[in-house]
Amino acid sequence: MSRLDVNTLRHTAGSADNITLDNSQNVTIEGNLTVDGTLSGVTLGTPGISSSSSGDVITIDANHHTMFRSVTSNVDTRNVSGISLKSPSGITFRSFGANGSRNWRIRPDDLGGWSDLDFSCAPTDGSSDIPDVAADNVLSLQGDTKDVVVANGNLILGTSGKGINFSAHGNAGGMTSELLDDYEVGTFTPSWNTGSASSAMMSAAAYESHTNGKYIKIGNFVSFTIVIECSSHTSRSGTQVILAGLPFTSENSDAKGGAYFTIAEGVSNNIENANVTIRQQNNASYLQFFKTNGAYFLADTTGASWNDKLEIAGHYWAG
Repeated sequence: MSRLDVNTLRHTAGSADNITLDNSQNVTIEGNLTVDGTLSGVTLGTPGISSSSSGDVITIDANHHTMFRSVTSNVDTRNVSGISLKSPSGITFRSFGANGSRNWRIRPDDLGGWSDLDFSCAPTDGSSDIPDVAADNVLSLQGDTKDVVVANGNLILGTSGKGINFSAHGNAGGMTSELLDDYEVGTFTPSWNTGSASSAMMSAAAYESHTNGKYIKIGNFVSFTIVIECSSHTSRSGTQVILAGLPFTSENSDAKGGAYFTIAEGVSNNIENANVTIRQQNNASYLQFFKTNGAYFLADTTGASWNDKLEIAGHYWAG
């Protein structure tokens, strides 16, 4: 066995030491470390990577924890740069297999404005396609306006009951909620209350093709329009007019809502029928017709014609 004992091993060029290996097992490199090939089997113990002038820059300890100088739980980082990355390509997260995963990239000053931070995704699967055009942008953080822009898709709220919170705005004294948690637009099929029950206004009815209903729901507030006209029907006597088929059940309160006529051909043939009001029933998905004196408006009222068109608009609070 051969052995060479020295306190310090140096490689010197000119007046400066390029590489120094001392008896404390420290290696000092003046300049850059270049690896031509694969670097393996490198162990960084405590303190890890050090700078003799300013202390440890990066420390990797025996428990595999990585510590960056000035970026710890014990240091106020508001006035320091923290971890800085200056690269025109940003950070790329590579696809890890042919299983539908795609490449992602986070890059500043890129596909939108010069002050933006863009999150983009490749349009195709696999590892070779890197997102590089505006159509690949998923989310953009606007540095100048402080806006968040969903560039090419929708903002989807994945949990029922969650939404947009407007609590930063002022509110009236009776405010009960500042969370917008629902929005939808759709259609429904209105119909008269028919059947064999004693409360049915008709035993049967057929409808013209233009009979339809449309609604918009914002939070719990529902606005709707209805066009209804029978092509044929069998009326019953002495029963209240009830229009069924609303898209949501109303809340159980006295201030739930109501409706009004925009075209009232079917109920405006005499003075009695001209004073009809429409009420939304509690905890129900139908409308009730009344006279202005509070009495029921009946299906067989003189002058009422259910083969004529009715157009109705209204709104109510859904339960």
